[in-house]
Amino acid sequence: MTETCSTDLKLADEKMRAAIARIQSKRYRIDVDTFLVPFLIAACLMGVTGAITKLFL
Repeated sequence: MTETCSTDLKLADEKMRAAIARIQSKRYRIDVDTFLVPFLIAACLMGVTGAITKLFL
């Protein structure tokens, strides 16, 4: 009985760790999408604005 409970606890622990890892990887992707993408869009917009300004002035 004790070995069965121990095995069940180990299995539950592994499942919990896998779920936590999956959630952390999704959180990292959300953090990148919410910070990096708007920054890159702003940088591109500034570059295009500068190029157009230099072209016409």
